[in-house]
Amino acid sequence: MTPFQIAQRSPGLTAIGVLAALTLIEYIVSVTDVVGAFTLLAVIAVAKAVIILISFMHLKNLWEKEA
Repeated sequence: MTPFQIAQRSPGLTAIGVLAALTLIEYIVSVTDVVGAFTLLAVIAVAKAVIILISFMHLKNLWEKEA
């Protein structure tokens, strides 16, 4: 089984990978002199919060119809 097949079966694993990538970008932005770093860090933080809400807190289930 390839890593892509594993990721398709586990949305949580995909979310963890995306969160790790965003954390790496966040670290690089914070240690370098980037113009507008605060704005970029705020956007990354909001993106990470949305991923956590959707993937791990099952926020999307609030709008789905019950069976």
